[in-house]
Amino acid sequence: MGCWTGGETSMMPRVFLDSAVAVGDKVTVAGDDGHHFARVLRAQPGEQATVAAAGTGYLAVVTAVDKQAGSVVLVIQEQLQKRDPRHAVYVVQAMAKADKVDTVIQKCTEVGAAGVMLYESERSVARLKKDKIPGKLARWQKVAKEAAVQCQRDTIPVIKYASAFSGVLEWVHSMHAPHLLLLDEGESVNGLRSVLNGLHRESSGLRTEMNGLHSESSERRTRADGASSRSKADAELKPAANSGETPVVIVIGPEGGWSDEERSTWVGANARAVTLGPRILRTETAGVAALTAILYEFGDLGG
Repeated sequence: MGCWTGGETSMMPRVFLDSAVAVGDKVTVAGDDGHHFARVLRAQPGEQATVAAAGTGYLAVVTAVDKQAGSVVLVIQEQLQKRDPRHAVYVVQAMAKADKVDTVIQKCTEVGAAGVMLYESERSVARLKKDKIPGKLARWQKVAKEAAVQCQRDTIPVIKYASAFSGVLEWVHSMHAPHLLLLDEGESVNGLRSVLNGLHRESSGLRTEMNGLHSESSERRTRADGASSRSKADAELKPAANSGETPVVIVIGPEGGWSDEERSTWVGANARAVTLGPRILRTETAGVAALTAILYEFGDLGG
């Protein structure tokens, strides 16, 4: 069963492009995606499809099909409404058995994760040999792409892997996310809901502050320089995509739970321990549950 995304484009085939496009552009889709369109779906000229490029979705029409070469030509018709969450939420998932990892990546992609980092925790049951890592990453990225296509996402989450804890921390710091949440079955005070309420207030306050700064500066420049200066101020002060929103990283432990040393290390890295409640969830369930709760709280799920 496919994901419900709403709108007439939800059942159209989707293809991800490597570079940005604009309305009116003509693009050729070859390779695996071209083969899928031309030979599996048997696309015909005049049929419509959706395209995702540089984080934006577009409606396109098929203008030519080459079944022998396995390629199609699309013309970009119009830009579509954004489908990805406004907030970037990253999932750090301790390694689990192979089928569980596939499930985590698939479901996190469907719900709206910005990225997934897999790593070998002290109590992880599954371990990867060094020569197996590239193949596994390619497979996991394919799982993410298939899920992103199915759910009509605008981007494909990037899947990363680290065998050492230092690699995980380096990746987390590179996200520049001010909020790092450690799911901990041993935590009894900080519930995820109460913590999210606080994060939501902080995010709303930051947006209000940015909007106030934008309005004051625009008004000041208008009085001084007229309408042309106001346009310039708008361009300078308007936040970039996702700026003013609150990136979040959630960290999920292995089947055996956190060791005392790991818990201490995460807390030392400014992670805030939170609980999902009195029930103990499987490692492949916990991350999806937390991701869903976070995106719902921030208004990125539920309409």
